[in-house]
Amino acid sequence: MAKTPFLALAVAVAAVTHGHLDHVGGLAELQSAFPEMGIIMHSNEAPYLVGPRKQQAKYSSVPSDNAAYTIVRSFLQKLLPQPEADPARTFLLSGDSGDVADARANVTAAQPAWLPPRGVLSFLRVPGHSPGQVALLHKPSGTLVSADVVMYGRGLAHLDADKLLELPFERLFPSHDDGTGVVPGALRKLVASFKQ
Repeated sequence: MAKTPFLALAVAVAAVTHGHLDHVGGLAELQSAFPEMGIIMHSNEAPYLVGPRKQQAKYSSVPSDNAAYTIVRSFLQKLLPQPEADPARTFLLSGDSGDVADARANVTAAQPAWLPPRGVLSFLRVPGHSPGQVALLHKPSGTLVSADVVMYGRGLAHLDADKLLELPFERLFPSHDDGTGVVPGALRKLVASFKQ
């Protein structure tokens, strides 16, 4: 991967919301370009991403909430290999919610300096699209990254979206967003429309 001016910046950590290829397809290149970069993911995603590919679990064994994706997924897995997250650099979140500062090493290691301080970044596990999918809330800015719970232009991926409404966010950025985000009132309307 050629370093562009953007990549000349140091990337300290890759926060993986879930392990589907459209979210982690560049992970191998990032690990190569930034050898000190850490990786954070939920422990329920680790079997699909951490360690040698031949030992990884396959997403094809996980029921999908999206029939079209199920078909595309089978083709993608044949064409594009799932990345191998370096176990020594991977830190795992556990439970249904918590502070990202509490992520623990996948293998024995000291807590790295790149983990955010307590109270800055929290997570909420929102399974359904994948076993360990997480939404990430940056508390100082009120910014919520919803993973594939809400997808730009396609609405709700599954009905865990009502869980997102419990979080104190000011703007939600859905997967594949155009950069404008969604305010809480718009998400409430969307969730209500799916429940009618």
